[in-house]
Amino acid sequence: MTAFAANSLLSRVAVFTEGMDPSLFALYRTASGALMLCLLLLVFNRKHALQLVDPSQWKLKDNWLSGAFLALYMIGFSYSYKTLNAGLGALLLFSTVQLVLLLSSIRMGERLTKLQRIGYAITIAGMASLVVPSLSVMGATFVGMVCAVLAGVGWGGYTLLGRQSTQPLFRTGFAFIVATGFVLLGSTVIGLDTAATNNALMLAVISGMVTSACAYAAWYALLPLISRFSAALYQLSVPALTFVGAVIWLNEIPNSLEVLACVLTLAGIIVTQLPSCRDAKE
Repeated sequence: MTAFAANSLLSRVAVFTEGMDPSLFALYRTASGALMLCLLLLVFNRKHALQLVDPSQWKLKDNWLSGAFLALYMIGFSYSYKTLNAGLGALLLFSTVQLVLLLSSIRMGERLTKLQRIGYAITIAGMASLVVPSLSVMGATFVGMVCAVLAGVGWGGYTLLGRQSTQPLFRTGFAFIVATGFVLLGSTVIGLDTAATNNALMLAVISGMVTSACAYAAWYALLPLISRFSAALYQLSVPALTFVGAVIWLNEIPNSLEVLACVLTLAGIIVTQLPSCRDAKE
């Protein structure tokens, strides 16, 4: 979760402070992540590395869906930080993820315990306490908010598909390769400004290779071991970590509404992870 929070900070600095084109950041991040995962596969599992060029793998719908969801996340994520501060973007994104996973859980027949219902209600209240009062005064950042929500939908879909994975490193690598193609296509349609500072390019590569590729492979390995509910709530710690990091490194001081939203979010996580909730898992 710390790596996920770091991605928000890196993106905010590269796109907002350094002025890097969001599409270019997404492209460098995805492509460098794909390169890192290919290298990891060559080092740790050459058999799976060879499967990256196996025609049968390119015919699997889930591989394409994972890449498409990842690309949606990458592009939406980058554009959201052009107008939203790091903490706000992370809060909107991961609150959306929670709703996506919650709806999927209910659709799959999973039942919420009483404490889980309370926890979800608290975290949704946290999101509402931030977004609803701000709608009337956030016209300039509306596109950023929409992008954050779209990124959340993308990450939610990617997470759901990851629960089916038995080869996390390979599946993550394949998804990044496919996503790179989709991001390149999307960037071409949206418009791509290739001008960027060396610092911005370095931040994009770090985000891709370290806090994305390695962290996502670890996340995919964890997903089959936890419920959808836990996956959603664990990720809701990311906004709080991002707010703290933004205060320390970016000097982005949250307002009272953002503080309230973070407190409610953390409270929801604590409630849903109480022993009675974990014991009731699936």
